[in-house]
Amino acid sequence: MKRIFLLLTVCIIQTLAVSCKKQNALIASICFDSNIEWFQEGIQGMEDASSENHIKFISYNSYYDTGMEFQLAEKLVKSHIKAVIISPIDYTKSVPAIDFLKKHGVKVVTWNTFVNYPVDSEVIVNSQKLGEITGTYLKEYVNEHKLSEVKAAFITNNSYTIAKERCNGFKSAVQSLVDSKKIIVKAEINSELTEETKRNVRTLLNDHPDIQLIWCWNQTTLSACLQTLKEMERTDILICGTDLTKSIALEMLRPNSKVLAVSVQNPYLMGYTALENALNTIKGKDVERIVEIPVNLYTSQDLDALEEYIAR
Repeated sequence: MKRIFLLLTVCIIQTLAVSCKKQNALIASICFDSNIEWFQEGIQGMEDASSENHIKFISYNSYYDTGMEFQLAEKLVKSHIKAVIISPIDYTKSVPAIDFLKKHGVKVVTWNTFVNYPVDSEVIVNSQKLGEITGTYLKEYVNEHKLSEVKAAFITNNSYTIAKERCNGFKSAVQSLVDSKKIIVKAEINSELTEETKRNVRTLLNDHPDIQLIWCWNQTTLSACLQTLKEMERTDILICGTDLTKSIALEMLRPNSKVLAVSVQNPYLMGYTALENALNTIKGKDVERIVEIPVNLYTSQDLDALEEYIAR
């Protein structure tokens, strides 16, 4: 009888130990800045996936600083983190943080951006197509409305691989409009952060008050541009770009909105997928090395699609 009781006790202790181990499985996220709406949607996807799987999840900001990125990697290793979902700041400068995590046995899943280091899984989109579909729509719009000599400005970026791909995709799609002078590019501005973009847009419109169209390469520059146009009471300028968010979708639903079209890479689904892949790597399950999330385009003409996007 004592032997049976002892065996039962051992089994219960082992079961509790396994249960505790599962409960302590922890996944963390490191992103540029969770104050940005696009990242908030991605992190929401991670939080929902972690909640459905009953695991703990925490998120941190690197604030565009690779030094901070490495410090967070050190902190997470010390806290016995199991997996990290990270949007690397820089293709090469983020390598030390990723290398540190991997050498300490941490599973790494990247999303949104890339790093020159082998990771367990990547959740990506076709960045060139993300820009290209906005250019294709703009081409159709200009031709359909028989527009010519549209004075345009492109807000671009050359700091990231994904940024270059988006911009190249867009510019390739509208090159025939430029060649035929249906679009006249008055300025191409390199921007990334909110205040920088707002200053640049003000300078642009002071130097070129005849601008009729602005294309923006991401959500931060698009939101900053829209805000600046409101402040300057420039309701005559057409806008298009990439990285739709719920606030931008609401803007597109407004009567007489000048936001023509915005492509989206579905940050919520990216975040959700990244969390699931991170969890599966912890469990030792096979995961796809590269997962590509489809891109979509939303236009101010398709109000039902915009309302559906907002209601998600």
